[in-house]
Amino acid sequence: MPLRLDASKYTPPKLPAVVPRNRLIQRLQADPGQHLVLIVGQAAQGKSTLAADYLTTKSLPAAWLHLDPGDADSAKFYHLLMHALAHALPDVSLVEHLAQARISLGNTAASVRFEGLLESIWQRLPGHIHIVLDGLEQLPKNAPAHKLIERMIHLSAGKGRILMLSRRKPPYKLQHWVMRRQVVTIDNDELAFTAGEIEVYFKLLYGFDVQPACAASILNVTNGWAGGLVLIGQALNRKPRRQWHDFL
Repeated sequence: MPLRLDASKYTPPKLPAVVPRNRLIQRLQADPGQHLVLIVGQAAQGKSTLAADYLTTKSLPAAWLHLDPGDADSAKFYHLLMHALAHALPDVSLVEHLAQARISLGNTAASVRFEGLLESIWQRLPGHIHIVLDGLEQLPKNAPAHKLIERMIHLSAGKGRILMLSRRKPPYKLQHWVMRRQVVTIDNDELAFTAGEIEVYFKLLYGFDVQPACAASILNVTNGWAGGLVLIGQALNRKPRRQWHDFL
């Protein structure tokens, strides 16, 4: 029977006010020919926000997959991918490919069939399609879905771009693509907010002017962790505004 899927699994995140991360956006825009993007960082480090901001800034069509352990099976991953592509590309007919998704847990033959279907699907995709694998660390290392992702990596060398968002390094052999300068990697340290970005963060989200020395102190305490800035902001909101300077 066809798999049922909640739309939140393939709907791109809606961005609130976002601090411009120009230095990182420029990295992503520098060479559109680089078909693999790895954004690797700890929880609440702004991986999804950066990817969504980049795609919104460029008005690029994006199939967004919010992954969880349940997507480890090749049929479920394929089904999610088809829904995400259909959502991103309403003018591209993928009905026949979507109909191929069936529950087939642990079925090696099904994995091979889905890999073959990807070839046909890729022929229909526009060259500027972006596919976001958000929460890639959620898939177990032995997940059958990894075979499909590896095939997508190869197919994207000729068309499209794949963004892998993960808390740890993805389990794929990418050295070939790295040597060919086809991979953009943004790691945890690069995702960390700079002192200048911390100033902009509090000005934009809270209308509060943080002085450079204060921003440097916040950076020292949080190491630029986006989640830490959120926690500080929540603490500020629990206090009268007149106390904010003293609190920081």
